[in-house]
Amino acid sequence: MRVLLINDSSSNPNWGDRAAAYSLRAMIEAVGGEITESVSELELGTSTFGRPASAAWTGPGPKRRHGGF
Repeated sequence: MRVLLINDSSSNPNWGDRAAAYSLRAMIEAVGGEITESVSELELGTSTFGRPASAAWTGPGPKRRHGGF
C-alpha cells in the first residue's frame, strides 16, 4: 500500500516529535506500507493548498476558551 504521510515531524528539533514520527514510519512499514511522499510540519504550515498566497486566509487564528482546549 502506498502512503502519503501528512504532518511528518521527523525533522522537528523536538526529540519527542522526531521519535513519534520515526515510530509511526516504522509501524507503517511493518504492516507493508510504503511511504512514497511526505508533507512536513513546516510545509503544511506554509502551504496555501494550490491557491495563490494572496488568496490564502490570513485572518486571526481561533480563540482559546478559558480553561483549556
